[in-house]
Amino acid sequence: MAKYFLLVSLIITVITMSGCNDKTSVEWYVNHHDDLVTKYTECLLTDAWHDIVCKNVRRAKNLEINEPDIQEGLKVAKQKLFELRE
Repeated sequence: MAKYFLLVSLIITVITMSGCNDKTSVEWYVNHHDDLVTKYTECLLTDAWHDIVCKNVRRAKNLEINEPDIQEGLKVAKQKLFELRE
């Protein structure tokens, strides 16, 4: 009975925790430009484009590329990359 209770608790925990990671969708980043720029900069500096979150942030960036705050954020991100490589 204790094993059953432990298993059920574990399953509930996993299901609950998996719902907390929804802020990595393309739509979420489209609606949260500051987080989009922050995560894009992180992905750029770590070259982690294979990661699903970085793929989503890149897609969102492409959708929002004409927004002034995104353009400014991309300039800052590229400058940080340039400084890192010096």
